[in-house]
Amino acid sequence: MSFSRFFRLFSIILATLVAYSFAAKTTYGKVRSRIGDVGLQKTNTSEWVEPHVGTKVHEGDLLRTMMESQVIVGLPDGSSISIEENSIVSMSELISEDGKNISTTDIKKGKVRFDVQKQANKESSIKFKTGTAVAAIRGTEGIIGHSRNGKLIASLRTGQLEIFTGNKATTINGGQTAVPKGEELVVLDLVSSGTTDFFDELDEILSDSTTNVDSLEKVITEKDSLLTHMKDELKGKVKCDFAPLPDKVADTLVVVKGKCAAADTVEIAGEKQASNGNEMEFKPTWDVGAIGEKKFAVTCQIGKLRIHCGQLNTFYVGKAKEEETIDSTLRAPLLTVATQSPISVSNPAAFTIEGSFNTGDPAATLFVKMGAYTSPNLVPLSANGSFTHTVNVSEKKGNWNEKSVSVEYNSSKLGSKTITLDLDVDKTSKLVNTEKPFIAVNSADSLKCYAKLTLNNSKGDDVIYKSIIDDETTIESSHYKSNASIRQELTSGVHRYAFTAEDQAGNIHQVTKTLGCFPPRKHTLEITGGNTYERIRSPKPPQGYQSNSIYRNLTFKITNIPNNDPRYIKMITISQKGKSNVILRPTDFQSNIFDHQVELPHGAKTDITIKVIMKNGSILSATKTYEVR
Repeated sequence: MSFSRFFRLFSIILATLVAYSFAAKTTYGKVRSRIGDVGLQKTNTSEWVEPHVGTKVHEGDLLRTMMESQVIVGLPDGSSISIEENSIVSMSELISEDGKNISTTDIKKGKVRFDVQKQANKESSIKFKTGTAVAAIRGTEGIIGHSRNGKLIASLRTGQLEIFTGNKATTINGGQTAVPKGEELVVLDLVSSGTTDFFDELDEILSDSTTNVDSLEKVITEKDSLLTHMKDELKGKVKCDFAPLPDKVADTLVVVKGKCAAADTVEIAGEKQASNGNEMEFKPTWDVGAIGEKKFAVTCQIGKLRIHCGQLNTFYVGKAKEEETIDSTLRAPLLTVATQSPISVSNPAAFTIEGSFNTGDPAATLFVKMGAYTSPNLVPLSANGSFTHTVNVSEKKGNWNEKSVSVEYNSSKLGSKTITLDLDVDKTSKLVNTEKPFIAVNSADSLKCYAKLTLNNSKGDDVIYKSIIDDETTIESSHYKSNASIRQELTSGVHRYAFTAEDQAGNIHQVTKTLGCFPPRKHTLEITGGNTYERIRSPKPPQGYQSNSIYRNLTFKITNIPNNDPRYIKMITISQKGKSNVILRPTDFQSNIFDHQVELPHGAKTDITIKVIMKNGSILSATKTYEVR
């Protein structure tokens, strides 16, 4: 991330003027805290030694933690990395010189939690390596590492992180977590992102061989909701009160004082202390050349759960120009925004606004607003008037149709100013456009030959609707920019239809149905051997014979049906006086020709009536009279 033009210019002038900004090169970090069984292996040795608070960790050194152990290393710029239990980590690169910080942490096993300061020098590089992946960050708080079965997990509470696996890059922002799903990384919006307790829950899920890949996101989301509920209940019990830090400091150390009730331990800048309700004192430090914003998250631990309890901010300016800096700040404009308009949103599905504001009124407010969204007041969250705020944008969040975003500064003392930027949201991006449109068949009229469908969940997307008949021919293609009711004309006969809706990002929903169209048509009913009368000569049965009847096959057919397809027939009724009606339904139809055996009594006339109801509504009937003598 870059500072605004004003803030960059200010930083360059300040760094040039202070003589000691050209500090000596630092190639080590220091142990800030350790718990349990921790080992340090120096470069070119095979011996593991026990580090203590203050022990220097140089380039190439290995750190190892065992069960229920942890070591936190402070970096020269005030950042900290926490090597969690059952982990092996190499500080493969660690240089801080003239405000430029280069750090590469190679996670060979386990996981690392990090709280990295925002880098004022654009040449700074903070990276984490995990096997085949490299993650690059600037000003981020979160956790990254391996699950027990070697799968990558990266999770952020704040900031931004870019993961490179081969030639593919995946970006996650604050409040997001990346986990493997098959061969790909999937990015999820999760409230619990960036905490070790949630990492452990993800480890359990990913290491469970019974977890189905298709249900992975649902299982993780449910676990996130449960953990969030538990933490929300605890937040109401934990009370922290810390004195605010000065807006600017000239020393390479700041004293943090405060206390927390109902927490087991409190951690600030890699220093962990037991919380017993009494006042605690923390002393974050950094190198003399690390000019820039310093932020310190307050993390409370209750049992195995970690809760964000607040954040403290200041800005390290150096002693020589402190007074000049204050005067310059008071003369600064009310509000400037470095981010250029229009803001393009595609990959990642987020945008970041950066700028500066006048710090002459601590009671002022600064909000980023977009549609129904309003950010927290950024004034108390920003050091020395430099602010950065990231907003996630997607169809799922319901804000992808917004056309502009505004930054509003209000001060009863200094005045007000609003800057509005245009938004250009790329709806062809699968990261932005995440949800399928939905097509549904509501009804079909086989006589009038049409079907009624609804297109839903378009949410302002440009959707292509297609209907394909018998998997071969597209019979209609239309564009819709909103939800719609669709009347689809049907083709004569019985056919298999595929109705599809595809949005700009290629998300597709399809419904298939077999539908009939039976327009008016003149059908005929023909009885073999004539439709009216047939006389049958048959000798009377012998005296005493139980049956006085003979049996004959009644053959008839329905003609003028397209392709002689019996699916055009709805129902056939065969009636005979003194007997129950015989009803034939579509499941009984094999062709348009039918054979039905009838019983005919000797010495009498018998009327057989056939009634055919066609699916197009027409009714055919015929009667044949048999006389047996």
